[in-house]
Amino acid sequence: MTENALPGTGFAVCRTVRIEQNGADSVIDFKNSLGGSEFRYEGTWTGNGMSIARLSIRSRAAKNATGDCTIFRAAGKISTVTCVAKVDWKTFAANFEASRINP
Repeated sequence: MTENALPGTGFAVCRTVRIEQNGADSVIDFKNSLGGSEFRYEGTWTGNGMSIARLSIRSRAAKNATGDCTIFRAAGKISTVTCVAKVDWKTFAANFEASRINP
């Protein structure tokens, strides 16, 4: 994660993304190459995405957050997952694109 790439902005460097749904409650977890969580967005499922309520950074305690995650599909499969959340004055963004080499 490069938390100071731009003032007030944090970016997740991730290798995989895990999406969990339990009714309307959802989690989208961006994980690094060792399987550890970089950014874990929690919220409520809304159509093709999620309204963010909380954000955990590198397995730290979750903080209240606002924002949205969007899931894009191509040929019926997930192609991209993008989340942007705001915690206090800082913005945290994560983006995952499914491999086109190993679908």
